Amino acid sequence: MKLIDYINLGHNSFQLLYQNETSDNYQWEMFHAHQGIEFHYIHQGTGHIVLDQKIHRIKTKTLICYQPYQLHKINMETHPLPYIRTTFVFDPVFVEKFLKPFPSLYSFFLFLWKERLPFQIIELPEHHKVLDLFADFHRRLEMTNENEHKEELILFLISFFRYVREFFQPGLIAASSQKRVTRHSEMILEWIDRHYKEEFNLDRLAAELHLSPYHISHLFREDMGCSITEYIIVKRLKEACFLLATSSLSIKEISKQIGLNSDSYFCHMFKKHMGVSPNQYRSQSKKAFANK
Repeated sequence: MKLIDYINLGHNSFQLLYQNETSDNYQWEMFHAHQGIEFHYIHQGTGHIVLDQKIHRIKTKTLICYQPYQLHKINMETHPLPYIRTTFVFDPVFVEKFLKPFPSLYSFFLFLWKERLPFQIIELPEHHKVLDLFADFHRRLEMTNENEHKEELILFLISFFRYVREFFQPGLIAASSQKRVTRHSEMILEWIDRHYKEEFNLDRLAAELHLSPYHISHLFREDMGCSITEYIIVKRLKEACFLLATSSLSIKEISKQIGLNSDSYFCHMFKKHMGVSPNQYRSQSKKAFANK
């Protein structure tokens, strides 16, 4: 499985997967990230998500917002009832110019896209409009031809943002700051986030967290479903993708910046997990941006 998923958003630069259902064959997935802003609504199911170095419980009527290339991983219970969700992903670069005439919504859109969010998981009230908004958007897409989908996307985003921004008001932001117990796995994630650009040393991690190397490795795999090394690869690939798309740094320079001393190994690792070479990825990214 690729560590960073590239979703075919089509020429209108969005994807809506409405009421997808997964039964009792669901398994842990590798940490992953993808392009675009994603909203993920839980119609039915309970489980937990690893996001921003924290482990959160999630349940029915939960709305989650992921920022572009943000690492996340969900594990949902699928028995006795199936896990049902709607996912909506859109390219912020594509829609930006259409939202500029609406200053208040445009400011909120930039906040979701580029700012550090105070929280990204919203437990919606019993009576909420998110489900109706997604249902109406899904119905409109089925009723119209593809050439009209861009218009439907913008109309949906205007209504959706007007409603969702209510949940980011100061009162809810303050409520989200209540103290919580930090799990060992979250401490490991925070340590990795600070040091993943350096050569990894398990003994150093264990010493700084006052845990044994075996306990750390076992605990991390049990909670996250992958090894520490695999998680570090994801972090490095995410940073490499960003640098390839936004900078003129050489492959060798990028390799060093993400903690690898060998640019040949970097190229091998990148192609293995991404399916293309770093140079091909850079070329595709520039071409995609030029077509916006």
